[in-house]
Amino acid sequence: MQTTPPVAGDVLALDKVTLAASTVVEPLVANWCAFSYLLPPVTASLYFTNYQLALLNSYIEQPESHAKAAADPHLSGGPFVNIAPSRIADVVRLRDDSLRVFDENKKLAEELAAFLNAFAVDAADGLAIAPWYGRVSERFRPFVELVYDYHHRPHVRFIEPLTYHSPLYRRESQGLRVFSLNRDTDRPYFMNTPRLPGGGGGEQFFSTPFDTDACKAITELSSAPLAFSELRERLELTDEDAESLAQLLVPAAPVTARRPSNVYTYLGHASVMTHWKGTTVITDPVISVTPSGGGEPRYSFDDLPEHIDYVAITHNHHDHFALETLMRLAPRIGTLLVPRATGFVYGDVSLKSIAKRCNIRNVVEMDALDSIPFPDGEIIAIPFLGEHSDLAHSKNAYAVRTGKRCAFFGADSDCLNDQMYSVVRSAVGAVDSVFIGTENVGGPLSWTCGPLLPSPPSRQRNQSRRSHGCDAKRALRVAEVLGATRVFCYGMGLEPWVRHLLGAAMSADSPQLLTAHEFVRNARAAGYEARLLHGIASFD
Repeated sequence: MQTTPPVAGDVLALDKVTLAASTVVEPLVANWCAFSYLLPPVTASLYFTNYQLALLNSYIEQPESHAKAAADPHLSGGPFVNIAPSRIADVVRLRDDSLRVFDENKKLAEELAAFLNAFAVDAADGLAIAPWYGRVSERFRPFVELVYDYHHRPHVRFIEPLTYHSPLYRRESQGLRVFSLNRDTDRPYFMNTPRLPGGGGGEQFFSTPFDTDACKAITELSSAPLAFSELRERLELTDEDAESLAQLLVPAAPVTARRPSNVYTYLGHASVMTHWKGTTVITDPVISVTPSGGGEPRYSFDDLPEHIDYVAITHNHHDHFALETLMRLAPRIGTLLVPRATGFVYGDVSLKSIAKRCNIRNVVEMDALDSIPFPDGEIIAIPFLGEHSDLAHSKNAYAVRTGKRCAFFGADSDCLNDQMYSVVRSAVGAVDSVFIGTENVGGPLSWTCGPLLPSPPSRQRNQSRRSHGCDAKRALRVAEVLGATRVFCYGMGLEPWVRHLLGAAMSADSPQLLTAHEFVRNARAAGYEARLLHGIASFD
């Protein structure tokens, strides 16, 4: 267990230092918390132009209105910047600096929207597509293939790996914010509030691309302690910065990770650790530091095994593919498993490409029913329907076999087609445990995907095409078809350490939570062992 941070002068002379238990390392892109759409050049361009820039301009015009709305906990996930009006000059500076850095990205976003709208209409005749290449902007022509589907509808397919080798990939905008967390509620919603230097509390900002040795020195410090002198050299710290960073570090101590005594350890939200005969698998890790001011019990970084054989990611949403967690766990991860992106639509970003640019090297893409064996077990990718507002974005559920038993980790899957699960059962056999969420409301189409659309969706489309999973009936149907004997409702955002990722906290009468209780109640009535997971738990 880590001790209270010593005074800075003591840390400066230590041979081995690590991050204090309450120290957060927050990856940023242009001062915004990094997530899967902010690294790939095309989606990053669209997010900056269609969301972030508009949000900053709105704040600059009405800072008091934003501050008032941001103070309302029920609106914490809304488009309201949670920055005091007294800092409006800093926000103006951030906007203006971003406009200079992302000028080409902004032009790409504007030209892409114009091209897509024209292409969708004028190429609808289904004639030879070759003449259209001459009409593609030079800003994105090197990275696209123009194609038709079988109904002769035109599409633009971006060849995403090429875009990382263009001026549109702004490595210089990447950095880290390192600070001590006092309470879980201190972190504003990640998508609506940029992080500004000068907030006090010993925080430090580092301008360093994610794939650099300097970035690794900080993000991997809890797994690979360093002498402070080496850390200082790799970060090129001034005396003042060294003193400040020292406040966030502690002497490295022998690892005292909790050794799993059960097959399954619930880590919170949709994170479950499976430990079987020496192999460790974690699905969708979102791991929290331990706030200095206390809070709900949790498994933190120091509680996890020194080596995690497999980390399996279900989909690209920020509460499942959490860069902050993955970058910090990178040295411990044997293999990162991700769904294979097809790239048919540019919002179907490659998690493999993103991970490799964040110092995670061994990444394997999995298609449906692909299998990864381990001693007396295997991990199988399972089709995942729903959740992405009916857009063609890649995702996998997973079955993890341990001996003769098998667990299904469905995350936010929706049972839109129970016959598919019948085929899954015939392919992988019966599943005894089902982990699935019942987020049956979900954000509208515009929530995470709005900035990617060339035109705003109609209100009817926006509300109809929500990003949601199962309701109680459909969740139970998954268990029935797969032949399960017990069910666990998870991934419901009940833990306070995911609040900054999900926005407003659920109340007792939230439709999602009522649905979760209905699911558990109905499952028990039908003879299942059933439980709503919250916090931490262990079981076989």
